[in-house]
Amino acid sequence: MLNRDLCGTSSCWQLVNAAGDDATYGNREPGIFFFTPEGMLVTWSGDYLQFDRPMKINTPISLVAEVK
Repeated sequence: MLNRDLCGTSSCWQLVNAAGDDATYGNREPGIFFFTPEGMLVTWSGDYLQFDRPMKINTPISLVAEVK
């Protein structure tokens, strides 16, 4: 949470939400996130892979888990 001065007089403050680690506000999407070297946000939940903008993929994405 961040403090915000509503009056500009340093006398009336309100708590407001701050951006999370993934630079978004509100409830986080489930899963893990990371940023590419180009600054693209990628989220992986186990069910889906999400990008914050279109991404050109030269090699098809293959998610493989070893089953024992």
